[in-house]
Amino acid sequence: LSLSATASATAVGKSEQIVEAREIIRTYEKATGSKLHEGKTMVYRMGPTRNEKMTNKSIGVKFKIMEDEDSEAYLGDVIGNQVGEKTRFEPILSKVGKLADAWNKENIGIFGRSVVANTLMLAKIKHRADVNALSQTMKKKILEEFKTFVWKGKGKRARVKWQVMVREPKKGGIGIKDPICELDASKIRMLIRLLTRNRQPWMKWIERKLIRVAKRWEVPEAMAAKPTKKQIKELRESCIVESTLKTWIEIGGTWKEPKGEQKEEEQKDNEEKKTVTGFGVEHAKEWTPIEQLKTKLVYAILIEKRMKLKGYSPRKAHESIDGIQKKLTANERDYWWRMTHGLISVRKIESKWKKKENGEPVGSKCPMCDETEDREHYEYGCKDSEELRKRVAIRAGRQPPLISREEWALEVEVEEDMKMMIATARWIYHCERCKIDLGKRRRMNIKIVMQKLDRRLETAEEAKKKKEEVNKKRKEAANKRKEQANKQKEQLIII
Repeated sequence: LSLSATASATAVGKSEQIVEAREIIRTYEKATGSKLHEGKTMVYRMGPTRNEKMTNKSIGVKFKIMEDEDSEAYLGDVIGNQVGEKTRFEPILSKVGKLADAWNKENIGIFGRSVVANTLMLAKIKHRADVNALSQTMKKKILEEFKTFVWKGKGKRARVKWQVMVREPKKGGIGIKDPICELDASKIRMLIRLLTRNRQPWMKWIERKLIRVAKRWEVPEAMAAKPTKKQIKELRESCIVESTLKTWIEIGGTWKEPKGEQKEEEQKDNEEKKTVTGFGVEHAKEWTPIEQLKTKLVYAILIEKRMKLKGYSPRKAHESIDGIQKKLTANERDYWWRMTHGLISVRKIESKWKKKENGEPVGSKCPMCDETEDREHYEYGCKDSEELRKRVAIRAGRQPPLISREEWALEVEVEEDMKMMIATARWIYHCERCKIDLGKRRRMNIKIVMQKLDRRLETAEEAKKKKEEVNKKRKEAANKRKEQANKQKEQLIII
C-alpha cells in the first residue's frame, strides 16, 4: 500500500489484510487528527497477487488498485510491474542533458565542469541508481552524457584519455568522478548496512538472493566465497544484489577469521543472532573491516582496477600548479592544465586544418616573429618569450637574471612566490599573444605584460592579507566563545 501524502508504504501478505491495515490507520487518524486520502492511496500487487481479481468491493476499501501496466512515483523512484530501465532512467538522462546544455552556455572552465558533473549531474542519477541495477547499455549512455559535457558537445573528440581525467589534479586529471565507478561504489553501502545495522524488512530479500547465489556456487556464504571467472561472469547485471556482489568481489571483499576476541553485534529478529565481524576488503596488502569501509575507499579501488594506464606518468608541473591552485584564477588553472597536456593550439598544427575568413590557410609562422611556431617555439623559442623570462627573473631578484627552461615549465621545484610569478606571467603572455593572433594588437609589448603581472601579484597579496585577517578574527571569536563556555562551567560547579 502506497500511502498518499506520507511518503511511506505498508506491506501486507494477503488481500484480506488490507481492511485490517485500514482499521489500524483509522485508529492513528483518530489519535493524531490527520486524514488519509483514500482516493490517492495505491494498492500495488506483487508476486502471486498479480493474478488475483481484485476490486474495491472485494478488498473492502476505496484505495486505487494499480493495474499490471500502471506505474507510480514513490520516494523519487518509479515502481510498477511493467516498469523497465528505459522508463526509469530515460527521463533522468534527459534532465541531465538539459542541465549540461544550460551550463555549456556559461563561461566555465574544465575544473568548473568537473564540479558541475560531480555535484549537479551525478546527484540526478544517483538516487535511482542506488536502488536499481544498470545494464551495460545504460552505463554507456550515462558515461557518454558526462564526456559530452566535459568536451562541450556531442561528437567532439576527447583530447585527453578518460583514465587521466578521473585522476586528481596533481596527477594530471581534473578530479571528475567516473559516474559508473561512483554508482557501483555507492551500492556497496547496501551490503554494509545488511551486516552492520539492526534488522529491517528489506534485509530478508537481500539475504534470500545471496543464499541462492551461495547454493549455486555450493558455498556456505556468497560474500565470503572465492568464485571462478565463469561464476562471476554468470552473475546477472539485471539483479541489483548479484551486480553488487560482483563489485564486492572485484574490490577484494571476503571473510577472515577474526583475531583475538571476537566481537559480536546481536540483531534480534525472531530471536536470530548475527556475527558481523570478519567481513572486509583486502586491497594492497591492507585489511579494512566492513564496519570501517567507506564509499570513498571503494571508489578509489574501482578506479585503480578499471582505469589502468600504460606508459603514463604525470608531469611535475601538475603537482606544482596544484600547490598554488587556490591562489590562481580559474582561467589560469585551466590554461596550465591545457598546456601541460599539449592542448594549446600552435600555428604549425593550425596550418594543417585552419583557414582564414577569406578561405586561405593559416600560416605556420609565429604571430610575433617570422619563425615557424611549433610547441617548442611557443614555450621557449620566441624572442618575446625569452625577453619575458629575463624580466621575470629581474623582478624576482635573480642575479644573473636567468630562469631555466625546466623552471619556466614548472618541471622543477622552485619557491612558491616564484611559482606564482611564472604561472601568472605565462598566462598573461598567452592572452597578449592571442590578441596579436586575432589582429586585436599589432605587436607584443613586454612592458605592458610586466605591468599586468605586477597588478595581478598585488591583487593576490591583498587577497592573502585579507584572508589572514579574516582567519585571525575567526580564531579570536572562537577563543572568546571557549572562555565564556569555561566561565559558565565554573559558575555551575560553584553552584
